[in-house]
Amino acid sequence: MSFGKFIIIPVLLGVQAAILMVIGKYIPGSTAAVGGPGLLTFVTFQAWAVYFAAGCTPKNGLKVILAYASGIIASILIMLMGDAMVPCLGVYAYAIAVFIVVIPAISLEKVPMFDFIPGLFIGSGMFFAIMRLGGTVGLNEAGQAVQIGIAHDMPGFLSVAVPELIACIVGQVFGYITVLWRGAYEKAVKPAQQAS
Repeated sequence: MSFGKFIIIPVLLGVQAAILMVIGKYIPGSTAAVGGPGLLTFVTFQAWAVYFAAGCTPKNGLKVILAYASGIIASILIMLMGDAMVPCLGVYAYAIAVFIVVIPAISLEKVPMFDFIPGLFIGSGMFFAIMRLGGTVGLNEAGQAVQIGIAHDMPGFLSVAVPELIACIVGQVFGYITVLWRGAYEKAVKPAQQAS
């Protein structure tokens, strides 16, 4: 394919990316505390890329969504266990919680439709990031402004989990659309090239 024909692909991807930038801030549940400096838009772009890493099919797109959900559940379990063990174990509480939760999480590799473990880690990482970077700003004992993450309770968890999963779904839809139009474009260009 000549560069003149190829350049259409990056241009159309640019249009798709611009659309994603515009709609990302309208993801349901996107509040200043949760969506705040573009975190949910980042999740959509990340999930869009993960669609390709998972194999570019609708079935694998569903695997990505299930993996993100599994990662979110694993993160919630780690936070709840870690919070509960801090009084006894101090700084080791979260390391032990991670150890306990990672074993069944990685075991999902043996469960069809839940076996896309990279997606689990990406979904989990985004959940931890939004839980920590989201929230509000408060004052510490010295009167200094500090970031207060989102509360480790069910309303706090849901305030992050739901929009993160919606953003993941948006990313999967964008991946599917990309494969659809690019495949159609390349098919249309290929016969024209063979005829010449």
